[in-house]
Amino acid sequence: MQETATLGILGLTLSGQILACKSIKLKDSRTAFLVNRELSLLSAISGYRNVVQWYNDTSVNCRDGTVHMHMEYYPEGDLWEVMKNKEDSGSASSVA
Repeated sequence: MQETATLGILGLTLSGQILACKSIKLKDSRTAFLVNRELSLLSAISGYRNVVQWYNDTSVNCRDGTVHMHMEYYPEGDLWEVMKNKEDSGSASSVA
C-alpha cells in the first residue's frame, strides 16, 4: 500500500509559533472523502485539551493533487512516538 500522508514542519507564524504541515496526496475520490471527513472532525473537536489543533487553514496544490493541512506542532513527535518513548521509559500509563 502506497503512503498517502506525510508530516513536516511548515514554518513560523507572524507571532513566531511553529506550525506542522500534514500533506495528503488525493489519489482518488475515497481519499478526498476521508480528507474532508478528517477536516470536519478536526473542526468539531477544535479547542479540546489534549487534541492537536488544526488552524482551519488548508492549501491545495492543484498540480499534484496534494492537500496541506496546517496544524499545531509538537516537538515530541506524533502520538505513536510519544507513546513509544513513554513505554520505553516505563511510564506508558501517563500518556493521555
